[in-house]
Amino acid sequence: MKKYVLTTFIALATACVFWNCSDDSSSSTPNNPTSEIVAGLYPAVSPSGHYWVYPDGTVYDVRMRPVGTLDAEGNLVNEAGVILETGFDWTKVNMVTPGGYVIIPDGTIKDGAGNVVGNLTAEGNIALNDGTIVDGSGNVLEVVLSSSSVEVIDPNTGLPVNPGISSSDMGIVDPNTGLPVIPGISSSDAGWVDPNTGVVQPGVSSSSSENNWNNNNQQNQQSSSSVSSNNNNNSTPVINYVPGGESGSGWATRYWDCCKPSCSWTENAGGNTAKQCNVQQQELSDASAQSMCEGGPAGTCLSQIPIVINDNLALAFAAVPAANGGKCGRCFALEFTGTGKYGTDNHKKLKGKTLIVMASNVGADVEKGQFDIMIPGGGVGIYNGCSGFGWGNMGAQYGGLLSDCETSSGYDASTYKSCLTQKCNSVFSNNSKAKEGCLFLATWMEAAGNPMHNYREVECPAQLLNKY
Repeated sequence: MKKYVLTTFIALATACVFWNCSDDSSSSTPNNPTSEIVAGLYPAVSPSGHYWVYPDGTVYDVRMRPVGTLDAEGNLVNEAGVILETGFDWTKVNMVTPGGYVIIPDGTIKDGAGNVVGNLTAEGNIALNDGTIVDGSGNVLEVVLSSSSVEVIDPNTGLPVNPGISSSDMGIVDPNTGLPVIPGISSSDAGWVDPNTGVVQPGVSSSSSENNWNNNNQQNQQSSSSVSSNNNNNSTPVINYVPGGESGSGWATRYWDCCKPSCSWTENAGGNTAKQCNVQQQELSDASAQSMCEGGPAGTCLSQIPIVINDNLALAFAAVPAANGGKCGRCFALEFTGTGKYGTDNHKKLKGKTLIVMASNVGADVEKGQFDIMIPGGGVGIYNGCSGFGWGNMGAQYGGLLSDCETSSGYDASTYKSCLTQKCNSVFSNNSKAKEGCLFLATWMEAAGNPMHNYREVECPAQLLNKY
């Protein structure tokens, strides 16, 4: 055992909106507290940024799956009664409107890119910086008073804007255009927006949503203009930083112990359970299955080896500090500085390269700022569950095959790549997947041990979400 998503600006937006307008609603004079205007009328981003909370109290994760409910104490709780997150308060969280506007607690309005575009008016409308007053869907408003009611009328159609829509209907907002897509789908359907391209995928029935999510995502990756090959693993993801997300500096280590990842245990995953596989690399559905490192059948899936996108960008899974906890399914972009923690040699070739990692495990021996990258042949660390795979000598307990190359050469960095390549080909001669993962350290990472990096939390690329 070595544990983003939800991102802040891609929303399943509710269409349940109520406007209370008066004859001075064209005024852009700010801002009553949001608690008096719109609190609880739109889906909100949880304080951690990893869950969406809807006005009816349902909670969704990064892949738009219902994972729990909001209780009266402000806790997000899953069906088993496990608290996913605490401290939720409608008056202190960002909310997202059907038009893609983000309402900050102080009444500031931002767009999906985080730019300030206006203010919330005292009537609950949005006063844009250009002087336009719009509703939550982005419709330009004109106030018309009648003897029986106060309505907001669309000047183009003469019809009321946003007439009462059933709370059972929901829409999805394209974060790139701010426009609603699938404006009203039944609660039994689910649609999604690809976080890398903003392309909307059609709603699917709840019984097949998980499989279709993956299939649609792959199709979208292949149709995107950023795709450089037919292998969607190599589609270039857009790196979207999580506003207010975790950041810092540190270093990268490596390991592959074959054990069941911490995040494959439901009680550790916080609603983001990772895959687990047996020795035959068949995925196991029993989240309670014991780890290979404890004599059980469950271990790491070889599908989670690193993915090379291009010479300067790659993706991988990693273990994070156990002391931090709560990071299952979150992603971080590590930008290498070109230096090493214990010396600088091959590290210079890493400068400017970015490795996006997804947390799938924790390590009691992993420190703050350290990301322990999952690389076959990277060392088994504290535990070793790899005995059933028929592989050769895995190298040093900490550092694996590269550490063996370092010591055997007298720390001659010019020999590391050739030495490591030979060892990867030999040790994993019976497993092409493990060999590919091992060679990632020799090629893309330039056989550089313990490189230093600066890191920032990012939205998880589809390639990692699909393999998580």
